[in-house]
Amino acid sequence: MVVEASDKEKLDEVDMILAAEDGQIKRSRDPKMCHHNARQKCAHCLPIDPYDEDYLKSKDIKHMSFHAHVRKLTSGHGKGSQVKRPLENIRCAINLNCPAHKPYPKGVCTKCKPPMMTLNRQKYRHVDNIFFENQDLVNDFLNFWRTTGNQRIGYLIGKYQPFADVPLGIKATVAAIYEPPQTSSPDGVELLEDPNEKDAFFLSAEECITAGYLQSKNPNITEYCSDRHFGSKFVTVVASGDEQEQVNFHGYQEKNQYGAEVLKDGRPLPVEFLLVDVPTGMPKEPQYTFSPPRTARFAIENRDTMGEIQGGANLSAYCAEYTLNEFLEQATNFHFLLYLMTNHLVQFSEVEMQKLCFAVSTQDREIAIEWARETLNWQQLVALCHEQGHSHASAAASTWSCKHCTFENTEQRPDCSMCGLPANA
Repeated sequence: MVVEASDKEKLDEVDMILAAEDGQIKRSRDPKMCHHNARQKCAHCLPIDPYDEDYLKSKDIKHMSFHAHVRKLTSGHGKGSQVKRPLENIRCAINLNCPAHKPYPKGVCTKCKPPMMTLNRQKYRHVDNIFFENQDLVNDFLNFWRTTGNQRIGYLIGKYQPFADVPLGIKATVAAIYEPPQTSSPDGVELLEDPNEKDAFFLSAEECITAGYLQSKNPNITEYCSDRHFGSKFVTVVASGDEQEQVNFHGYQEKNQYGAEVLKDGRPLPVEFLLVDVPTGMPKEPQYTFSPPRTARFAIENRDTMGEIQGGANLSAYCAEYTLNEFLEQATNFHFLLYLMTNHLVQFSEVEMQKLCFAVSTQDREIAIEWARETLNWQQLVALCHEQGHSHASAAASTWSCKHCTFENTEQRPDCSMCGLPANA
């Protein structure tokens, strides 16, 4: 759980790890081709570069990793010097301060007007694999679609890690899914203003435009570009049905750089030209950054339209699943922590939330138990939700449906107030 976002200009930890590696692919001695002793090397057993095309083809790797692409651009290979910042962002705006003529639109030249852009298959990708920790978080997200039949958007929460299957590769590990406020239908989604986010936006259901917009909001910080950012690690996963009536997950990234090899003018433009496929999968043995669910699950945020409401009876039932000694497992839940930070019944202080999040991130049971015992706001919230749940249960018990006309009676009486027939007949 992130209480305070880190500096957007800070390099990702995975980038610092991969930048420190040499990236060379070690090869063992070939008994058929190598005619030397074990201490010597030849062309058949020397380490190869992480961007070696023959090696990538042999491993069926369609796109090299971002760091392998950077190594290819900065390697030098006897040219005398290495290029430290080989990446350049594309600019499609007119330079309004060109000194060669009057300001646009009264004047324009080849130096200040945007360059022509043509599409080419991108040879690298910023993220090489998307990894869902377990099926529970995927099924929880899909349950909205299964219940309502409407589309749904969620933000993938997790971390970037080195990916050993691709040289200098990066893997996006998904530990939770946050569902922002939205209205949806079978054909589209409208993201509403999120009170927990300062920037509100409206999007259509055209997935490519949506992915590109969100990707542009999350640039990849890198030292290999003079602008300090290039492309994005933001990935998009689309869950959809296939011909076998099974749900499949497809990962994508928008392209951020174009080549100059495609010369044919194509209208309409296929969206495949704008996307880079990213393999998506789940482990055979489930992993859990957050606690695995029990019988009573804590409700997911912003699902009021399908009757899934946080707090009240839901929080009471969720708390009943855990003892005080198990409060660490209870608190290790993304949606539970988010509710504590955003609920309107009891406002927790930043210090209180930081202490709880520290206990969760370090899995310190003693601190978690101490927090549950000594935090008055938590005890007050539990009491209020228990009272709400009890009142709702009493209200539900006081109403009964007539067997004859199905009218919902709100009073305890022997006959129906609508049709007059006896309740027990």
